[in-house]
Amino acid sequence: MKDSWRKFLLFKLPGTLAAILILIEALAFALEEVRPNRHDLDRLAIIADQTNGTINSNIIVFGDSVTQDVFKTFRIGVEGQIANLTTNKASGIIGSYLLLSRYLQNHPAPETAVFAATPEFFAFSPEGDVAELYLSSVFHHENEQDYIDGYMGEKRSASPISLMHMEGRIGTKIISVLSPAPTKFPMGHRVPGTNALASGTDVRAHVLEDILKRAERPIDIPSKNSDVFSEICTLAKKYKFNIHIVFAPVPISLFEAWK
Repeated sequence: MKDSWRKFLLFKLPGTLAAILILIEALAFALEEVRPNRHDLDRLAIIADQTNGTINSNIIVFGDSVTQDVFKTFRIGVEGQIANLTTNKASGIIGSYLLLSRYLQNHPAPETAVFAATPEFFAFSPEGDVAELYLSSVFHHENEQDYIDGYMGEKRSASPISLMHMEGRIGTKIISVLSPAPTKFPMGHRVPGTNALASGTDVRAHVLEDILKRAERPIDIPSKNSDVFSEICTLAKKYKFNIHIVFAPVPISLFEAWK
């Protein structure tokens, strides 16, 4: 009986674990070049990185979820004239900069880049798990990783053992292989109405409470976000395009509270 346990502990168990580790590493290596296809930013980064079927849009638009919802619902402009690169607040202005850089490397420069977002978007700085999900795991090029490290102020060191990163190195990659590959920037099909009216001013109490909580958070733009926008202006000068900043609509109660 003791001999059986000894053989199990000394040979069978370590051998089985070694075989599992080798299988995991082999699978992770086979999926290494597969780009994540989990959320909208992943798909935008994939499209911006494609060199086949070059996109030649006069206008490219960046923004948070407020603007993104508009572009997902409505057809804005003539097809092909506007490239929709709107994301969400979670990726911040640095996500827009990295998307813009990718776009310019693979497609003709636009005439205009529009940043349409709520004021909080320009003040937000991704950190921790949010930065990992919406920055580090999306923008995988070496220069992008270096820029993210500089923005975060730290050098990340991932474990070389794929077992410690099963979700990111295997699970997410398998899902991405099974998901349809994006081919063009998203745009809704609904034609905007020319006689649309603003919504009423009556707001439910609990919704109003959540809105006013936003007003309690100061809109202070960190210096590192100002540095990122300076890089965006440098790209505009290099590639000779204009920049327009448009504040997306906010509830009137929030606007009054900010004032």
